Parts: sequence; C-alpha cells; structure tokens
Amino acid sequence: MDASLVNANRICRDAAKNNSAKTIADALKSKENYPQLNTPCKPIDIGRTFKTARTKVHEQAIVELYKYYMTYLLNLIKEFLTIAPTRLLKGAAASQDNKMSYEDILLHYDNNELIEIMSKGILRRLENARDTQGLLQKILKFSGISINEQTKKRALLYLNIRHLIIHNNSKADEKFIRMNDGLIKINSKNKIILNYELSSNAIQTISALCSEIDEKLLGKKLLNPVMTHDKTE
Repeated sequence: MDASLVNANRICRDAAKNNSAKTIADALKSKENYPQLNTPCKPIDIGRTFKTARTKVHEQAIVELYKYYMTYLLNLIKEFLTIAPTRLLKGAAASQDNKMSYEDILLHYDNNELIEIMSKGILRRLENARDTQGLLQKILKFSGISINEQTKKRALLYLNIRHLIIHNNSKADEKFIRMNDGLIKINSKNKIILNYELSSNAIQTISALCSEIDEKLLGKKLLNPVMTHDKTE
C-alpha cells in the first residue's frame, strides 16, 4: 500500500509539472470510478492527500499488528490451559471470576470449546488492566522463562504506539518519551512519525519477541501437551 501511494503521488506530481492533469482522478485516469478525486487542487494539496493516506496505512498496520500479538497471547493461554490448567488459574490468571455456570458448561460441553471460552475470558481480564508490559510479565512468570530485556523493551515500545494512535491522536505522552530512548522518531510537537520504516521495524521487532518466546517454551516443552501434561494437576 505504501509503495502504491508513493507511485501514485509521483504520477500526479509529474502530471502537474507537465500541465497534463490538474486532479488526482485525471492523473490516474480514474474519473469515472472515483469522481470524488476530480476536484481541482494544487500539487501541494495532492501531496498532502497522499502523505495523509500513507500515515493512515501505517496507523492501521500498527493497530493490526497489536491484534495479531493479542491473538498470539490468546493461543499461548490455550496451550497453558491444556497443559496445566489449575496451575494457570491459580497463578497468572488467578481471579474470583474463574467460574462457569452449569448452563455454560452444558452449552459448550466440548473440551475445545470450553478452553476457547476460558482463554478469551482470561485474556480479556488481563487485557482490561491496560498494562501491556504487565500482561506479558504474567505470561512469562507463569511459564518460567526469561526474555532478552532489549528485545522485550523494544517490542513493548512498538506495542504501546497502538494505544497512542487510538487514544492520543498518535502523540507521544511523557511515559512513552521516557521509554523511547531515541528509537522511535517523534516530531517537534511530540507526534510519532508513522511511516514504512516504523511499521516495518515494529513487525520485525514484535516477531522477534514472539519467536524468542516460542523458542524458550519449546525448550521447556511447554508447547507440547503430550509430553508435558501433568495428570496430578
């Protein structure tokens, strides 16, 4: 998407220089399908349009990446519920809300369905604490693994951008600025610069975190229920 917008902007800019088109629709030969792009405007206005569009693409990339990360944690909780359910419910997911009605059990009597419902409930409750770092720490504490601090710090920084996009108009707050340490580019108004470099680095960094967690869990055989299930629990 970023590449498409860059190329479309270049076509429009070249068309404006050659006086062969005065609108985005003219330059992209799309007047019939996209009449809303047929309003005459100056090259600087067209440039701003594409810059805004590119920013929105990377906002969405960060938001979607956070969703994938939460899905990853949900699947970890499912694995843990399969391997050591009582240990999980007494530890990282301890709560008075860890109960189901007879009706819920009867409606979802399949074991996989029960695990799905319990996993979503546990993750939702942990997520409601609005503490991305705390949520990860509970998962790591339960599993008894340690992650490279630099990898964890960088990943959590990128994950926190999602909250700032949604709740603070992409503006860095004091906590984020303290955590940043120059890794994320911020302009003079404390707005996070959302571009391809940032979203690409975010994907790579969070992927590296998940890969390290997987490697450590596999090393402890915590992702293989057949080998690690403890019947005494």
